[in-house]
Amino acid sequence: MAQPLPPLSAGAVQAIADGAQDIKAVVQIIGVKPVPNKGDGKQRHRLALSDGQHWITAIPATQLDDLVTNQVVVVGSVIRLEEYLFNNVNNRQVLILLQLDNLGISDKMADATEVGKGQNSGGNAGGPAPLLGGAGSGPYAAINGEDAPLYEADMTACAAGGYGGGGGGGGGGYGQNGNYKGHGPIARNEAPPRIVPISSLNSYQSHWTIKARITNKSEIRRYSNAPKCAWCMHAGKLFSFELLDAQGGEIRGCGFNQCVDKFEPIMQQGAVIMMSKASLKNKKPGSAFNNTRHDYEITLEPNTVIEVCEEDERAIPKMQYHFIKVKELNDKFANETVDIIGIVDKVDPSAVIQTREGKELMKRNISIRDDSGASVEITLWGTYSSEPGDQLEEVFNGGVHSVLALKNAKIGDYNGRTLSTVSTTTLTVDPDVPEAGHLRHWFDSAGGAAAPVSALTSGSGASVGGGKGDRRVTLATIKEEALGTNSTNAWVQIVCTITFVKSDPIAYPACTLQYNGKQCNKKVTDSGGGDGPNRWWCERCSAACEAEYRYMLNLNIEDHSGKEWVTAFQEEGKQIIGYTANEMQELKEAESPLFEARLNDVKCRSYLFKLKVSEDTWQDEQRIRINVVR
Repeated sequence: MAQPLPPLSAGAVQAIADGAQDIKAVVQIIGVKPVPNKGDGKQRHRLALSDGQHWITAIPATQLDDLVTNQVVVVGSVIRLEEYLFNNVNNRQVLILLQLDNLGISDKMADATEVGKGQNSGGNAGGPAPLLGGAGSGPYAAINGEDAPLYEADMTACAAGGYGGGGGGGGGGYGQNGNYKGHGPIARNEAPPRIVPISSLNSYQSHWTIKARITNKSEIRRYSNAPKCAWCMHAGKLFSFELLDAQGGEIRGCGFNQCVDKFEPIMQQGAVIMMSKASLKNKKPGSAFNNTRHDYEITLEPNTVIEVCEEDERAIPKMQYHFIKVKELNDKFANETVDIIGIVDKVDPSAVIQTREGKELMKRNISIRDDSGASVEITLWGTYSSEPGDQLEEVFNGGVHSVLALKNAKIGDYNGRTLSTVSTTTLTVDPDVPEAGHLRHWFDSAGGAAAPVSALTSGSGASVGGGKGDRRVTLATIKEEALGTNSTNAWVQIVCTITFVKSDPIAYPACTLQYNGKQCNKKVTDSGGGDGPNRWWCERCSAACEAEYRYMLNLNIEDHSGKEWVTAFQEEGKQIIGYTANEMQELKEAESPLFEARLNDVKCRSYLFKLKVSEDTWQDEQRIRINVVR
């Protein structure tokens, strides 16, 4: 036999509106209104909640909205408010629901007036108001009616026939809890602002305060829009950061221009802060710069309030990771950022490279392995090459294999799989996390030091390819096994013959400027500036530049099982042709017979290629793309 529903907490809605906190009120949902979210396209909902005397608008937080979408809670459901926030949104009193208990459903609807309105003086004494839209008044019409506004100016009470205690006569439903009846005036909350979990932040909240640790902060970066864009031509600066709270919620934020001057000096990595009066924006889908799992991003405003907490906040972790195994890098896309941990098994000396702009840039290559049987090469750029690069080199040369954790490492696919540091990467040597202890035991005591390992990066000192890359197949196998589909890349080896090389195009003009510590290499456009230094324009760098040609060879290859079109880029193209792309482009533009002769010279020869097979979208159609990677 079902348990009877508890009585509604009569007067609780008014008490909450008057500033009372942490009331575990029992209320009933008397209306539901779907509201599209213009930001991310996901449908949200507004609810009308009644305690039998008053009703109030409520908005479920993102993590609760599925309860409404999946009709776990519906009109008539009785719920207990476990955690909530109370805000004024557009001069309307609104509850933000963070946690609730679904107690059941009743076909008897609670009688109520909107909180802040006068008591019901009349109403339909003869029977209940309509529950779905159209002619009725009250919260049912306002919330559920398609043509009725969400909030009507005159919210009269629903007629009797539901919970007892309403106006207008008629029988009552099950009794009400009188705990909140006749309470005296409740003072507005003058206590310090209530801290909310980062996970509950959403665009419906106008006032919130969070307490979190700064786990990552970028350097100040400067930007300028292209001069072709007359209406948005300006320059500025920005910095970004990531926050982590005691509940494990993470969110990324950024500040621009005057907010950089105001807040960047006080926001030190590792510090705990309280933040309020910042704005929330929808996270851009597929953002390569935001590896948090939050739907929103914080943008600092000039009136944002940030207070540094001096006390020791041990409840807030110093860092939170979402580790993947090294072998799983094969299943990730290039340019994604990941968290990874492994045993350091190679540390190269640091080196200085010269950029096209004449600047010197430090770099260092290392590699890590883990118990998935794979290793990967990591490039440490800039200051990362010395800190912690120098420490890693010193202990490695002393015979110690450190455990290294990386947060927000960027995936590359040149010569197989690689990782590199970017401005948001955090490196920690021998971190205090369970995964580090597991790897330490595996390597020192469980045979990990002698375990066979496959390198995901070509030329990193072990068998190349990491399982998939070691497999030699035929061209027919690629189609028969649907390699590269379902967003999973495949690396295979093939013995084949080049039968045809497309002569137009064979290369593209590429930007030679530095971008995030590496040569940009994006395709540039001819700006009509003649042959001078301002001839080429790079949209990515928003600057004029010199160009160098980089290979993009389209090859037709064959074996005994079939034929396929493949693409070979810069390094691979140079190895195949034997000359640089600049040299070949000069021959082409000069219409030299050597151009065709050199292309013909590579035909009808046998090659052992390593291929990357992947799926991409072109003109709204999925297609398989095959690149030569060695």
